[in-house]
Amino acid sequence: MASNSEGGTRKLAAIMFTDVKDFSKKMGENEGAAMEVLKIHDDAMRDLVARNTGVVIKSLGDSFMVDFSSAVNAVRCAIEAQELFHKHSTGKPEFEKIQIRIGIHLGDVMTIGNDLYGDGVNIAARIEAITEPNRICVSSEIYNQVKNKMPIRAYNMGSIDLKNIAEPVEVFELLLDSIPGLSEPSESAKSRPTRRKADLVAAQEHEEATRVEAAKQKVDDAQERDNAEKMARANEHYAKAEEYFKAGDLTKAEEEIKEIYKVVQIHYEAQMLILQVEEQRAVRDEDDRRRRVKEEKQRKEDERKQRIEKCLDVALGFVEQEQYQEALNALQEVYTLEPNNEQAKRIEKQVQFAEEARLERQRLETLAEDERAKEESLKVERQRAEEVAKVTLEKVAAARKEQQRVPKTKIYIGITAVVLLLLGATATYLLTRVSLRKPGTIAVLPFSAGQADDGYIGEALSAFVADEVAKTPTVLVVDPASAHVFGANTALLQSQASPTGITHALRGSVSVNGTSVTLKAQLFELGDEKALWETTLQGTIPDLNSLAAQTGAALFKFMDIEAAPRTAARRSENAEAFALYLRGFVLSLHPGGTSTQQAIVYLHDALRQDSTLTPAKLTLARVMLNEYQQGKRDEAMLETAFSFVREAVKADPNNASAHATLGQAYRYMQQFDRARNEIAAGLSLQPGNAACNREHALLSLIQGNTDEALQYAELAMKTDPRHYRSYEVKGIIDLFKDQHEDASRQFEQATLLGGPDSLLTVGYKFRLWVSLDQEDRVLDYCQRMMETSDDRTKILLHYWMGRAYSLKGKLNESNASFDQGITLAEQVVLTKDPRDVATLAAYALLQARRAKTPKRAVQAIEQAMALDSAASKLHYWKARVHAIQNDKQGAIAELTKAVSLQYIFTEILDPDFLSVWQEPGFKAAIIRKN
Repeated sequence: MASNSEGGTRKLAAIMFTDVKDFSKKMGENEGAAMEVLKIHDDAMRDLVARNTGVVIKSLGDSFMVDFSSAVNAVRCAIEAQELFHKHSTGKPEFEKIQIRIGIHLGDVMTIGNDLYGDGVNIAARIEAITEPNRICVSSEIYNQVKNKMPIRAYNMGSIDLKNIAEPVEVFELLLDSIPGLSEPSESAKSRPTRRKADLVAAQEHEEATRVEAAKQKVDDAQERDNAEKMARANEHYAKAEEYFKAGDLTKAEEEIKEIYKVVQIHYEAQMLILQVEEQRAVRDEDDRRRRVKEEKQRKEDERKQRIEKCLDVALGFVEQEQYQEALNALQEVYTLEPNNEQAKRIEKQVQFAEEARLERQRLETLAEDERAKEESLKVERQRAEEVAKVTLEKVAAARKEQQRVPKTKIYIGITAVVLLLLGATATYLLTRVSLRKPGTIAVLPFSAGQADDGYIGEALSAFVADEVAKTPTVLVVDPASAHVFGANTALLQSQASPTGITHALRGSVSVNGTSVTLKAQLFELGDEKALWETTLQGTIPDLNSLAAQTGAALFKFMDIEAAPRTAARRSENAEAFALYLRGFVLSLHPGGTSTQQAIVYLHDALRQDSTLTPAKLTLARVMLNEYQQGKRDEAMLETAFSFVREAVKADPNNASAHATLGQAYRYMQQFDRARNEIAAGLSLQPGNAACNREHALLSLIQGNTDEALQYAELAMKTDPRHYRSYEVKGIIDLFKDQHEDASRQFEQATLLGGPDSLLTVGYKFRLWVSLDQEDRVLDYCQRMMETSDDRTKILLHYWMGRAYSLKGKLNESNASFDQGITLAEQVVLTKDPRDVATLAAYALLQARRAKTPKRAVQAIEQAMALDSAASKLHYWKARVHAIQNDKQGAIAELTKAVSLQYIFTEILDPDFLSVWQEPGFKAAIIRKN
């Protein structure tokens, strides 16, 4: 931009002039209404100019002078103005219509202060003066600039002499196809306006603009006076509001402030005062809230104390009536309200002493009964021996008589034969008894029911019996989950006999009549349909545990096994709640699919009807932990399960399944010492308990003892051979031992038995397939999953496909997969939710593999960790990033942090760690001794 000696600056500008048709006439008819129409015009023009990057230089009356740095913007603004005012005027009376003329010229102008001068300005003003209303006329300089840049048509009006302009100016009238009647040139354009007409129009416009400006000033003065009056009234209200506020009357202060805003829209002091009122009201509200909270807290505390006193009174009443279990239940509610209540502890000790005394009496009575039974048995044996001796003596006497007639040699042979015959019979009898009473592993098959609707009762009872029989260390019992799979399939059971050591099966049937249950049970040796032992017992549905205990005791007596007497779990007084529990319990034996969800529904319903039904809490805890194990990492679910199972262990400390479940919960909570203690307690009660053995195997792995882990895993497979979890645990151990072929077989078997396919595949099988050079299986799985997965899952699938292609040496396909994953992460997910931690972590892995910008991988994973610093999984993934970038020490250091936060087998066994798996520090990093 050039400087001028007169103090201004020169520039090239597109200057636009506008003027409203017949505005002075409207003012003569109704000045006030005309000014309202003009306000609509002025507001619209200023908005259009701003949108097209123009600058209003001046506004005189009903005219505008506008500066544009672009000819295109100037023309576009003019067209939009005519279209807008045409739309506004359509259907309105003549007075309300707004019709403007617009002239535009591109020329050299001088800027002095905030105004423009020069021929460029004068030409634009003269062109506007010869323009018809609703029309746009432009100079040839403007037209030549825009004709190839905008879809416009124009009529050439020719060169026209303009006042005070030395040379004629070629003028074009723009034709507007968007406005009816303006797509053809105006009559004025066709006749080419004369200079005389242009001068006349210019003079009329100037005179009109002057009158309009004076009218506007008059309106402005009136508005200013009105505003001053309003502000005075507003200030009166403000003074009152301030007085009320100082006096503490917030309501009246607010009322006065509302009056202010009825008078004026903006009042700074009132705005500040309302903030102070709101702040003061918030302080008062907070004080009121704290007072209410304090009162509510005191009320709840009083209620809590009253409930505690009531429960203690109830518990003491039960103790006096020697109803010890009911007393403990009452105390449980006290502990819920006040865990360290001293009086409850004293009552509990009193109950424990009384209960121990009762159990001791029972034990002594049982021993006495056993002693009487043994004496009776010895009596029978003595009678048999006497009969045998009598027969023997008779035969010996007969033999002596025969001695006189038979040579001695024959006599001795005869006597020897008789003795051998007797010894053989005795040995056969004794061997038969030993065979019957020393089974290896027993499978308690689901008991059949006479009615299909009673099937769940038979299956639940068989599981309870299995639990009772498993309590003796001399007998191994197949877990009910596997026994359910065997069902009545003798062939399947027989096929498992050799590898698992199953020697006997306990079968039975139940008949239900109302709440009464009759059980007929028989013990068979596999391969022989002849019953070795049988019994018929009766009980009730609410006392199924007692019926199971009786069955176990009868079987122990037959097998000459001494077992300590046990108190059956507390029965529920609510028959419907107990039936719901039984249904949920049976469904929990069939893991996976809809059975799990239906089991949860039944168990919740049971607890809603009887919140003290501890077996339902134990079963629900077990189901919830299995869901947690399968990837549904809901910490609230873990806390609920832990609370339930802790109650179950406290209520029945001799329940091995309860200890196994509590141990599992402790492992998930990273409290490994407590987990080991619970598992040890469970195994002391049931050495063959499959859940305990599986948990012990995993805890041994965490300690770094793979050989010990293998021993416990194999025992779990022996007692629970049809549960996918047995094979999954064995497969994990095989992976730790780098026995990939064995691990592959275990995981395939786990999948066949209903194990979670996604967890097994992504968590463990990927590691196998990569280790066994079976990358095609990775590709096949990922391509199938692509069809049904969401975007976040697809990002990880692209990662694994790229990883598989890379291992196959197909670098182009590998990079393409990584790039697809990166693009999806950036465009589809990260743009929607930049705080998506999981996607950021996956994005880091993709960037680390792509290796274009290694720093971006570290930045992405650190960004994710900044969003969720407590997520242990992110430390595992950062360790993977280091491993991919061959930073082995960084990988091991980060892995050590991850393991200290949470031990996750799927993360430790991720194939990305194969590059550091054999490093000396890796194994040390993943061991948790304490």
